[in-house]
Amino acid sequence: EIPPEVSDLQHLRWLNLYENHLSQLPHTIGLLTNLIFLSAGQNKLPFLPESIRSCKYLTTLDISWNKLATLHDGVSELRGLKVLD
Repeated sequence: EIPPEVSDLQHLRWLNLYENHLSQLPHTIGLLTNLIFLSAGQNKLPFLPESIRSCKYLTTLDISWNKLATLHDGVSELRGLKVLD
């Protein structure tokens, strides 16, 4: 589980959650609006929270090796996304 205090780090630009056995990302991930890099690969995520759309500066989103069946429309709103894995 991700500590709730992480959402207070509004100037955070890189977040590496790779291989942490996470079963979900908190909806508060959307409060990290300055993120450019989010690595959440090799977890157990069945979905991404809708709030991910608020991370407008994301250029890299690694969600590889999870349990995602589909991606919701919020991901398509990430216009600066260059790497989706």
